Formats: sequence, C-alpha cells, structure tokens
Amino acid sequence: MFGLRELALLLLVVAVVWALTTWSERLRRNRQDRRNRVETGTVEMVECARCQSYVAVHAPPCRRRACPRRGQPC
Repeated sequence: MFGLRELALLLLVVAVVWALTTWSERLRRNRQDRRNRVETGTVEMVECARCQSYVAVHAPPCRRRACPRRGQPC
C-alpha cells in the first residue's frame, strides 16, 4: 500500500499547499487594507469674524460676495 516515503511526501505537499494558501490570503488582505486606507490630514481652521465661516489658516482671499472682507484673507 503506502510506504513511509509516500506518506511523508503527501504530508509535505499538504503543508506546502496550506502555507501558500495562508500566505496568499495575507497578501490579499494587506492589499485590500491599503486600498481602504484613506489619507487623512488635518488643517487648522479659523472662524472669519465677519462672515462666520471657517477657513483654513493659509487659505486664499475670501470669495464670498456677502463678506465685507472680500479680497482679503479671513
């Protein structure tokens, strides 16, 4: 029937298949995690004393028509 050599070879093949399966699953999960990650940065915001809207500290000049500081940074 089966000898010791064939049994050892069968166990080796099963171990290699199991190792490759877990390795590929780990790679797939890592790739998916990288895709799902969103780069989030923080921006310091300040409230405009005139128009009460929040703008970034280094924002370009205000473009709101109703803002009395139009053309100037808030």
